[in-house]
Amino acid sequence: MEKTNRSLLKIVLFVGVGACLVGIAYVLSRENWTVGLGCLALPIVLFCLIKAYENPVIILFTILIYGFILNILSAYLKVGTPGLGTDFLLVFSYLLLFFKGFSTDIPWNRAKTPFWGITSLWMLYVFLELFNPEAESRVAWFYGMRSMALYLWMFVPLGLVLIDKPKYLKWFLYIWGSFVILATLYGCIQLYVGLNSVERAAMAAGKAKTHMLFGRLRVFSFYTDAGQFGAAQAHAGITALIIAIHEKKIISKLFFLLVAFAGFYGMFISGTRGAMFVPFGGIFLYLFVKRNIRILVAGLILVGIAFYFLKYTYVAHDVYAVRRMRSAFDPEDASFQLRLQNQRTFREYLKSRPFGGGIGTTGVFGDRFSPNGFLANIATDSGFVVIWAETGIVGLLLYLAMWGYVVLKGITIIWYRLKDPWIKNVIIAFVSGIAGVLVANYGNAVVTQVPTSVILCFIVVFIFVSPTLEKIKDAA
Repeated sequence: MEKTNRSLLKIVLFVGVGACLVGIAYVLSRENWTVGLGCLALPIVLFCLIKAYENPVIILFTILIYGFILNILSAYLKVGTPGLGTDFLLVFSYLLLFFKGFSTDIPWNRAKTPFWGITSLWMLYVFLELFNPEAESRVAWFYGMRSMALYLWMFVPLGLVLIDKPKYLKWFLYIWGSFVILATLYGCIQLYVGLNSVERAAMAAGKAKTHMLFGRLRVFSFYTDAGQFGAAQAHAGITALIIAIHEKKIISKLFFLLVAFAGFYGMFISGTRGAMFVPFGGIFLYLFVKRNIRILVAGLILVGIAFYFLKYTYVAHDVYAVRRMRSAFDPEDASFQLRLQNQRTFREYLKSRPFGGGIGTTGVFGDRFSPNGFLANIATDSGFVVIWAETGIVGLLLYLAMWGYVVLKGITIIWYRLKDPWIKNVIIAFVSGIAGVLVANYGNAVVTQVPTSVILCFIVVFIFVSPTLEKIKDAA
């Protein structure tokens, strides 16, 4: 049956290519270049569809790559709402598996895990927020809930079903690492060469208020803003560094060291103070998980030295990026005090609203759909504050419980189930990275922003399937 389907797909591809070539010849002869190029791209699309049908995991990695280029599409190609592309790819994945199920058994039983039950509970709560009487816009709910709950809820079952080979773990690491290097290289071009016309236009339109401080650029690379760039690079940096420490193969070790350097340097030039807490949080969990006294002591000493350097010295204070990071440890910093004041305002407002003010009522969506609303006119700054303000204390507790379960489950898998050194160390790096991102999410909205949100979806899946991947690797 499978061979018959492949033969049919090849026939479809052959016919499609032939039709496209005829179409190209016709439309180009009439000088309709746009349609001609569209016809030229169609065979490629058909080829990709056939490959995706043969191996649907390709779509998941397409989502990963799309997460990195999403902001480029939005800024340079003016394609409207490119964020909906993620929704399309997820829905398309389920449709493809549905039709593939007529000829092949799809192991949906792999998706039956406690974590998907937890994400389903969170998704149900977020759905019920649609009826929150405090919310001023139902359209805002649609836009806000996607990165908050929908993507994780839809992605996890797909990942648990489709990611069944150790090589996919390597695919993920090398794709992620390559984009980290590219992002920092492009950030260096912005810093040392200058911004291009599109970026200068964005700065003139208002971005300069937050990205040009004291005459210094806060580098944002091809991300939406410096906060997301810095946190994402810091996340990659600490994850790659932990992998590199335990990597045995020289080429792989050098690659992950390069990724770590690119990640930390990207964090450095972003001027994002909250991003510093990603490596701090990641290192602390790494030291805890390793359960090695010598490593624990050495790590704590290094962390203590770094903290002392930033908190109590003025070494390299003439370097803007160092001075910017050092201000994160100043409790009297004006920006920090403003955040505390805003949180006191939220606390007073939410006293009588345990379910929050409604999803999509803060930040960008608040400005867009309910600009006169109370929450839209107060800066949230923190990812956790967004959850708290929009879904209330009930929603915040559910959200923290969900991610707490991921970290605790990851630790137990590392301690009691994994034996393979390479897989075990990668999962240690993943869990440590999640801990760092969660710490940084207090200072910036990190977890729900692309590409970090997509990366976390992959990481969560790899944590839960790692024992299965280990068995497959041992049997190979």
